[in-house]
Amino acid sequence: MRHIEKVEPEGTLTVRPKTNVRPLMNKRYTHLTQEERYQIWSEKKAGVSNEIIAQDLRRDLSTVKRELARNTGARGYRPKQAHNFAQERHQQKPKATKMVAELKDKITDRLSKQWSPEQIQGRLKRDNQPSVCPSTIYQFIREDKAGGGCLYQHLRHKKYKQRTRKPDARGQIRNRVSIDDRPGIVDQKNTFRRLGSRHCNWQKTQGCTGYINGKSE
Repeated sequence: MRHIEKVEPEGTLTVRPKTNVRPLMNKRYTHLTQEERYQIWSEKKAGVSNEIIAQDLRRDLSTVKRELARNTGARGYRPKQAHNFAQERHQQKPKATKMVAELKDKITDRLSKQWSPEQIQGRLKRDNQPSVCPSTIYQFIREDKAGGGCLYQHLRHKKYKQRTRKPDARGQIRNRVSIDDRPGIVDQKNTFRRLGSRHCNWQKTQGCTGYINGKSE
């Protein structure tokens, strides 16, 4: 039975047996802790594969691979440095803007002036003010309408209403006569169709040759 050494942040060693039972992975993703990064460093130093490390941490294999790819420095993977890398990225990540009362007032004021949600977002960004995406503004308008508000009346365009599709009439002749209603004489094989001054002389070898008489019969 193989044993894996687990290194704690304080430098203590914890020895536990390694079983062949595959532990259940976390259903909800959470960021790696500094303790987990110390364990990754310890097991990688001992030559343990990424698959076994993922099982020990009860994490998905992709989590371990992503951690090693993103947080490995020039001197290799070091737990403290890796944790600092992750913290810096988290702080630089743009935070979602909440619809606070001040922002709602600005949106309401511009909507009353017939501004579109796209224009409101653009102006707030240009003025370096907290902004939200147009879909959030539309959601704010829907909630206002559900509460008895009238912000939706200031929108330039009403909500699109799906219409009943009509049959495609392209390529059809207006006031056409059905082939079933044609005169009976047309069905006679010996009937010759007069085409004004145009005639067609059918020949087996030369196909169809047309000529113009210049006279009307």
